[in-house]
Order: sequence, then C-alpha cells, then structure tokens
Amino acid sequence: MNIVVNLPPLPKKYKRKEADITPLVMNWFFDNYPDDVSVEVKIKGNKTLPHQEVALDQVRDGTFKWKIPDQGKKNPWDFLILKTRMVKPFVVTCNGRSCQAIGRSGEEFNFKV
Repeated sequence: MNIVVNLPPLPKKYKRKEADITPLVMNWFFDNYPDDVSVEVKIKGNKTLPHQEVALDQVRDGTFKWKIPDQGKKNPWDFLILKTRMVKPFVVTCNGRSCQAIGRSGEEFNFKV
C-alpha cells in the first residue's frame, strides 16, 4: 500500500527570519517613533517587490486602503483606510537584530531590536 501525502512546501529560511523579526521591528517603531508609519521589513540581501513599492508610495501620498484577508484566522478588523493623515513609509532591512530604516522621503536611521 502506497500513501501519498501532498504537503505545502516549507517556507524558505529567509521568510522565517523575516517573520520572526517583524514583530520586534513593529514594537520598536511603536515605542520609539513619534509619527504614523507603514513598514516593509526585509532581511539583508532581499529586495522590495514592485507591488510593495506601489503600496509604500500610496501611503506616502496620504491615501491607502487594504482589505485584511479572511483566512480563518482571528484578525483585529476587516480593513484599514489611511487618508486623513500623512503616513511615513519605510523599508527596514535587518541583519540579525541590527536594522536600517530608509524612508521613502529620504529619512534614514539605524536601530537594534
């Protein structure tokens, strides 16, 4: 008797690292940065994808909407709309716990999580 099991592929190592560091980066911004932000977290060596660049530019322009996917998980809400206040978008690249934030408007700084 042969049993075939189709399991989804395991996530790549860098995706797991990114998933692990993202909550730490989020907490750092919450505790230390005074303005509203949108953040794309990357692990050193990874690039920002075109659709992420577009979303970051939309937030910078002051208008953004996003529907949180309903995938059987407990979500805080169904969607988010940002349009009354300018949000500062950042791409944060981490190497271990050392991170560099580069704002779409040119602001740049380093921090550790």
